[in-house]
Amino acid sequence: MAQVVTCILIEKDAIIKLKESNGLTLELCDKKEVTDLMEKQCSERLGIEKPLYVYITNSYISYGSKQVEYLLKYISVEDIIDVRAVNEHGIPPQLASEILSSQLNERIRHTLSILETAFERYNELAISFNGGKDCTVLLHLLYSFLQTLNIDSVMIPALYVSCDESFPQVELFVKWCAFRYPIKVYRIAAKMKQALSSFKQQLLDCKAIFIGTRRTDPYSKDLQEFQLTDKDWPRFMRVNPILDWSYHDVWEYLRKYNVPYCSLYNLGYTSLGGLKDTFPNPALNSEERGAWNLVDPTLERNGRIKK
Repeated sequence: MAQVVTCILIEKDAIIKLKESNGLTLELCDKKEVTDLMEKQCSERLGIEKPLYVYITNSYISYGSKQVEYLLKYISVEDIIDVRAVNEHGIPPQLASEILSSQLNERIRHTLSILETAFERYNELAISFNGGKDCTVLLHLLYSFLQTLNIDSVMIPALYVSCDESFPQVELFVKWCAFRYPIKVYRIAAKMKQALSSFKQQLLDCKAIFIGTRRTDPYSKDLQEFQLTDKDWPRFMRVNPILDWSYHDVWEYLRKYNVPYCSLYNLGYTSLGGLKDTFPNPALNSEERGAWNLVDPTLERNGRIKK
């Protein structure tokens, strides 16, 4: 199996951009072959001293070893048209934008396919919605999907598990979404397990619920896109359509498609909980307080007090 690429990253020393018109097909190989080949080609002809590894995933460029899925075997130097130094974040802004757009399109297509599969399997579905950025993306995509089927008039039950002390901005945004989107909000003030039990009693025919969980969320690394609740929990199929979206995927989507979101994200908040355990993220400076300006996504929850 081969992969076709237009851009690759060599470690963090340089970006090599291939001609987009030649449709190069690059075969898979092991790490040593890549290392030997690139050291020879780049050292002799491009003047790069330590081009160690070349990485590529299914649809985007990777510069962290944990994301590596494929290794490239051969790159002809004659096909290289641009070599650029990278900034401290690993990828030049313009190229990063190109990569994200490509990645986002793939994310959207995959999410829509999961939504389609869910509606084929289940007659009654609901969505878990707490006004956060992730479930806002999911709600917007669900609404868009329903529109393509000409069934946007269907009211989707939405479970809102509220905190003891919710932000007024969150409450207001959830109410606005209930007006904007075809959802009927069931507001339940309880722990998640108890809330699901109460929700189940009110909607006996509902078998599955869409959840905006991402794999980087706590306790979510090993989740599947379709996964039943644990045995001692109310019986639901948890459907996770944006499981593999990144923090930056979420913000690119919201901003690219002008999707309204909770106003707290403009004030330095990057992850929302309750009034007592949520604060503006200290990783954002005072001049760039928009949540989308967070450079390191691993710091997303730095504004949350661990319980």
